[in-house]
Amino acid sequence: MSQPSTVLLIGYGNPLRGDDGLGHRVIDALGEVLGPNTPVKMLKMLQLDVVLAGQLADQKLIVFVDAAANHAAAAPVSVVPLSVDPMPALSLASHALTPTALVALTHWLYGRSPRAALVAITGHDFSFGSTLSAAAEALIPEAVRAILAILAEFDPALIT
Repeated sequence: MSQPSTVLLIGYGNPLRGDDGLGHRVIDALGEVLGPNTPVKMLKMLQLDVVLAGQLADQKLIVFVDAAANHAAAAPVSVVPLSVDPMPALSLASHALTPTALVALTHWLYGRSPRAALVAITGHDFSFGSTLSAAAEALIPEAVRAILAILAEFDPALIT
């Protein structure tokens, strides 16, 4: 009998818009590394949705994984810890919901603030198509290592 997950990884973006599918591809790669019996729950989504707030409330750690456009000034793979603003300005338009807004909404609705981070990966080509650019494809291993480090710091048993 398996225990319910307290860790949720969410890769989001549109896999039919080139590098916007990075979140999905990183989740696929993590699934291969962590294996089928991992207690870590993994989701792939086109966009973040307010209905996720209920799922987030039951988690202790959430890692969002997304491609970032115009990310050249930062590291190619950035880990951004997310904190809850006690009174955030929430835009609940589904196409504009950010990880920070979703975590804040979870806190507002359920009074719970799970630890959360965004892993942002530099995307280069967001044109129509299901293929990643070579530059984006090359960043997948680095993103996987960054997420494994987050998981290991949270609970080393998650990556064994």
